[in-house]
Amino acid sequence: MYLDDFVAREFLQELFDDIKAQTMAQMPAGVDFDLRFSNENDLRIFATIVSASEGEWRFSVVVTERLLQYITRYFFAFARSVPSLSGISIPNPGPSGVPHAWIPEIESLEALLNQIPNDVELPDERVEIFLECLKEAWTLLFFHETAHITEGHLRLMKAEPKLFENDAAFSRACELEADDRAAIWMMERAVENPPEWMRGNKIGPGVWTISTDFTFLIVSILFYSMRIRMPLLGSGGQNYLPDELRQSISLVTMGQKSTWSSPRGLFDAYLRAMTGATRVTDVLVGWPERARPTLVFEIPLEKQFGYVRDIIEEYQRLSPQWTPFRFRVV
Repeated sequence: MYLDDFVAREFLQELFDDIKAQTMAQMPAGVDFDLRFSNENDLRIFATIVSASEGEWRFSVVVTERLLQYITRYFFAFARSVPSLSGISIPNPGPSGVPHAWIPEIESLEALLNQIPNDVELPDERVEIFLECLKEAWTLLFFHETAHITEGHLRLMKAEPKLFENDAAFSRACELEADDRAAIWMMERAVENPPEWMRGNKIGPGVWTISTDFTFLIVSILFYSMRIRMPLLGSGGQNYLPDELRQSISLVTMGQKSTWSSPRGLFDAYLRAMTGATRVTDVLVGWPERARPTLVFEIPLEKQFGYVRDIIEEYQRLSPQWTPFRFRVV
């Protein structure tokens, strides 16, 4: 497969249609949503109300073309160069396709990825890595956006916009709930005969859950390596919910939906994902592999978990205000 052979919009539309079909079974009549693409010059995905009338609600999940190309190029380069996944060695890793080692002081990671030639080839034995990692990343993002619709967040914003304008705690609480709902949907999935590096628990003949280590790694790549700005309800951006906290919240909520023998097991998985994202990104951008697993963060972990606890308390206090606006049939 060559980079310019991959039709990203078609891939995304098919994945979105599958997710929508699952979600609509939980929604009342009169509610619908679709996928739209935007040429807005930003790395962004967000959900929005298109129309609202008595008993009829229409929403859209909007993906910018810039974000679509960014994620596509990252995981194409990732698939060419990744040496292992979930502790499973991947034979014959090669160069990622970037033209030179990344110098962050000179250019962004996005600018570096945009320099990968369109005629760079992905070996046949690594195409599955590209497609499955891409699917995992977008499934997480689509589940998160869908949760903003099903849980009533957008309806509350329309009914009471000043709540979000005057108190960023409402935005943080909605983000936490969207992550929590997305985590439930992510952990409920099962697949037939997945590659070894995707396998979690076997639940039937040829049927497996998806490895939590695999999902954790993709989440960490999204937040750490690419620094994607998730859709932020309200205003304030990084000032009200930095990317590092979004990563912690997403991993913690997913971890709580999985079965762990001890809290230490969850924490170890958290660290493996964070250090793994650092390692594979180093390889992708042409840096030498580090001798030891490395954590890269600005907010110390103990403070991150403290902030997450505070956000959980905010959610418990505020969430009853949007429960009447929920669409999802519980």
